[in-house]
Amino acid sequence: MTEPVVRVSLLQQPLPVRAIGGVQVRRITLAPDVAGGPHHHNGAVFGAIEAGSVHFQVDGAPSTVLRAGDVFYEPAHVLIDRFDATSEGVTFLGYFLVGPGEAPELTPGPPVVDGGEAYGLPRFAGEEALTGWTDHSDIALRTVRVFTRGSVTATVIAHPGVWDLIVSDGRGSIRYFALDPAEIAPTLGGLDSPLP
Repeated sequence: MTEPVVRVSLLQQPLPVRAIGGVQVRRITLAPDVAGGPHHHNGAVFGAIEAGSVHFQVDGAPSTVLRAGDVFYEPAHVLIDRFDATSEGVTFLGYFLVGPGEAPELTPGPPVVDGGEAYGLPRFAGEEALTGWTDHSDIALRTVRVFTRGSVTATVIAHPGVWDLIVSDGRGSIRYFALDPAEIAPTLGGLDSPLP
């Protein structure tokens, strides 16, 4: 006997903590071979391909082709490298999540941070010279870097101007530093385990 209702989960996507003021649903059609070009959105976008196909790539990840029935997710403030119709064109439903009082926006090119730099993981001077530290940063977090060396974990949180450095030795000792970005690498390089 066939079940009267069949439910299949196609996508489960955790979202960053952010107030959602609404969602706008759009049916969008791109003619054959139309390139959406690199862009970003001010809110998360979920979508489902209704007809045709599209080349899809997010933030340097491998490109894929989405076809009718496929679903996708575009994180807020993250570069969408490609959303380019194939030779058959594409029609999709886009679900645009926005904050209170916001309207959905598509902005060409990569997102930018304060000071006009391309949006990505926050970088600090001298990080490439750190030895023995493993970088566990997640590109989706954008403003947080996590490093480990032995039992020591260091969390770097980027703010305009002064950055937070929180270091734990895994034995209950925690140290907090408010630093200029140029001071982070020397501070991490000088830490011992266990912490004093």
